[in-house]
Amino acid sequence: MLNYEDCIALAKVKDAEIGAPAADERYPAVIAAELSSYLVVIPTGQLYLDESFKSDLADAEAWGDRRRTARLRQVLQQFIAMHPTAAPSG
Repeated sequence: MLNYEDCIALAKVKDAEIGAPAADERYPAVIAAELSSYLVVIPTGQLYLDESFKSDLADAEAWGDRRRTARLRQVLQQFIAMHPTAAPSG
Protein backbone atom coordinates (compact mmCIF):
# COMPACT_ATOMS: atom_id res chain seq x y z
CA MET A 1 0.00 0.00 0.00
CA LEU A 2 1.24 3.48 -0.85
CA ASN A 3 1.60 6.10 1.83
CA TYR A 4 1.51 9.87 1.39
CA GLU A 5 5.27 10.15 0.83
CA ASP A 6 5.10 7.48 -1.87
CA CYS A 7 2.37 9.45 -3.63
CA ILE A 8 4.47 12.63 -3.51
CA ALA A 9 7.44 10.79 -5.02
CA LEU A 10 5.30 9.31 -7.78
CA ALA A 11 3.64 12.64 -8.50
CA LYS A 12 7.02 14.36 -8.97
CA VAL A 13 5.80 17.54 -7.31
CA LYS A 14 6.94 19.34 -4.21
CA ASP A 15 4.89 18.83 -1.09
CA ALA A 16 4.16 22.56 -1.02
CA GLU A 17 2.73 22.48 -4.56
CA ILE A 18 0.01 20.17 -3.35
CA GLY A 19 -1.30 22.73 -0.89
CA ALA A 20 -3.16 24.88 -3.40
CA PRO A 21 -5.44 22.20 -4.86
CA ALA A 22 -5.89 20.60 -1.46
CA ALA A 23 -7.00 23.85 0.14
CA ASP A 24 -8.86 25.41 -2.78
CA GLU A 25 -10.85 22.34 -3.72
CA ARG A 26 -10.88 20.70 -0.28
CA TYR A 27 -9.38 17.50 -1.68
CA PRO A 28 -7.59 14.99 0.50
CA ALA A 29 -3.81 15.39 0.20
CA VAL A 30 -3.36 12.18 -1.82
CA ILE A 31 -5.95 13.28 -4.41
CA ALA A 32 -4.39 16.75 -4.49
CA ALA A 33 -0.98 15.14 -5.14
CA GLU A 34 -2.39 13.33 -8.16
CA LEU A 35 -4.07 16.49 -9.43
CA SER A 36 -0.92 18.54 -8.92
CA SER A 37 1.18 16.03 -10.83
CA TYR A 38 -1.15 16.53 -13.78
CA LEU A 39 -1.40 20.31 -13.45
CA VAL A 40 2.35 20.93 -13.47
CA VAL A 41 2.75 19.31 -16.90
CA ILE A 42 0.10 21.34 -18.73
CA PRO A 43 0.40 25.11 -19.28
CA THR A 44 -3.13 25.90 -18.13
CA GLY A 45 -2.54 23.82 -15.02
CA GLN A 46 0.65 25.70 -14.25
CA LEU A 47 -1.25 28.97 -14.58
CA TYR A 48 -3.95 27.63 -12.25
CA LEU A 49 -1.36 26.70 -9.63
CA ASP A 50 0.40 30.06 -10.01
CA GLU A 51 -2.86 31.93 -9.50
CA SER A 52 -3.81 29.68 -6.57
CA PHE A 53 -0.51 30.39 -4.82
CA LYS A 54 -0.92 34.12 -5.43
CA SER A 55 -4.49 34.07 -4.12
CA ASP A 56 -3.44 32.14 -1.00
CA LEU A 57 -0.58 34.61 -0.50
CA ALA A 58 -2.95 37.58 -0.76
CA ASP A 59 -5.28 35.98 1.79
CA ALA A 60 -2.42 35.35 4.21
CA GLU A 61 -1.25 38.96 3.83
CA ALA A 62 -4.79 40.28 4.38
CA TRP A 63 -5.08 38.25 7.59
CA GLY A 64 -1.68 39.47 8.76
CA ASP A 65 -0.35 35.92 9.01
CA ARG A 66 3.35 36.62 8.63
CA ARG A 67 4.51 33.02 8.97
CA ARG A 68 2.12 31.75 6.27
CA THR A 69 2.91 34.77 4.07
CA ALA A 70 6.63 34.03 4.23
CA ARG A 71 6.06 30.34 3.52
CA LEU A 72 3.78 31.05 0.55
CA ARG A 73 6.25 33.58 -0.90
CA GLN A 74 8.90 30.89 -0.80
CA VAL A 75 6.58 28.30 -2.37
CA LEU A 76 5.63 30.73 -5.15
CA GLN A 77 9.26 31.64 -5.86
CA GLN A 78 10.25 27.96 -6.00
CA PHE A 79 7.29 27.12 -8.21
CA ILE A 80 8.11 29.90 -10.68
CA ALA A 81 11.77 28.86 -10.70
CA MET A 82 10.79 25.27 -11.52
CA HIS A 83 8.02 26.24 -13.96
CA PRO A 84 9.03 29.58 -15.56
CA THR A 85 6.19 29.44 -18.08
CA ALA A 86 3.65 29.36 -15.24
CA ALA A 87 3.90 33.05 -14.43
CA PRO A 88 2.13 35.21 -17.02
CA SER A 89 4.36 37.87 -18.50
CA GLY A 90 3.51 41.48 -18.17
